[in-house]
Amino acid sequence: IAVSATGFGALLLTNPVTHWLYRGTHDSVVTIAMRGFVAPLHMVLLVGAVLGVTRLLRERADVAGLVGGALTIAGWAVGIRILAVGQLESLAPDAMHKLLFGTPLVWQSIVPMGLLFPIGAIVLGITLLVARAAPWPIGALLILGGLCFPIGRIGFVGWALVGADVLLGAAFTSIGWQFLRQRSSESPGSLSATNSMPFFSK
Repeated sequence: IAVSATGFGALLLTNPVTHWLYRGTHDSVVTIAMRGFVAPLHMVLLVGAVLGVTRLLRERADVAGLVGGALTIAGWAVGIRILAVGQLESLAPDAMHKLLFGTPLVWQSIVPMGLLFPIGAIVLGITLLVARAAPWPIGALLILGGLCFPIGRIGFVGWALVGADVLLGAAFTSIGWQFLRQRSSESPGSLSATNSMPFFSK
């Protein structure tokens, strides 16, 4: 769980850098192949990270944690479907545009469902804050990151795109870091709200 949360957060934090490095090479076979490899890696790490959050909420908000976790994972899975469609661009120009906008049913079955990811992140963030199962900045980061996510991904707003990756990356990295530093004397189902965090330590 600790490795998954830290790894997923780290990948999100490096997204702005990799996007900058890949600029102008979106149609490159190498770039498309790399994204095809990284996307499933994101998914595997996200599942572990979400399990970590649901573990924190097991005693105080079990149902809300499971709902938020399920929404988060389902939304990210839809994102992988969108990426798979985008890989067709290397074979047929404008493939994604034709599939998503030329066929309304495809749009309705893929893109709106992708909103489940930010909704799930917001649910998890609110639940962590209400249940006080982790230091409050983690919940705040999940909420803010979830709000920025659709603005950046759907609205193509640069600051929101980077902001979502940084905020969510910081949240999941902090969760993983806390699990790594968790003392054996503490309850395995919660993180002390007074624990130091990598981005908020005094």
